Amino acid sequence: MVSLLYIWLSVWVFFLIIEMLTATFYGLSLSVAGFLVALYVWMVGDISITLTQSILFAVIWGGCAFLLPKFLKPSWDDVPQGLTRYIGKKTKLKKVWDDWKILLDWVEYLVSDECADISKFKDNETVFVQSQENAIFTVSVKKV
Repeated sequence: MVSLLYIWLSVWVFFLIIEMLTATFYGLSLSVAGFLVALYVWMVGDISITLTQSILFAVIWGGCAFLLPKFLKPSWDDVPQGLTRYIGKKTKLKKVWDDWKILLDWVEYLVSDECADISKFKDNETVFVQSQENAIFTVSVKKV
């Protein structure tokens, strides 16, 4: 019984380490299943691997693999990704040759020629990002 218990406990520890490295919940499912089967072996006192242990391991693993990702998913709102995260932000204008550019996270992006108040732009003026399309931004002097 003791060696079988050690086998199931090593399954638990092995898959727990795998889960720490991958964070996919499948290693955690296998780890939980291994621990619960080890608990079953300790309580029942089995001395060899039985079909009951295998079925118990498979059922617990399947249930955990299905349920854990649903119950342990994060609960934060969707965060804008890519360049859309700059919409509404304040930045400075910069005149480069005939083009206007804005600096966002140390990268210069072009400002669209279709901005409503482009004729009123001044160098080093604070503007607000309204929208972006294909890395070309639309800005305005007033916050919208």
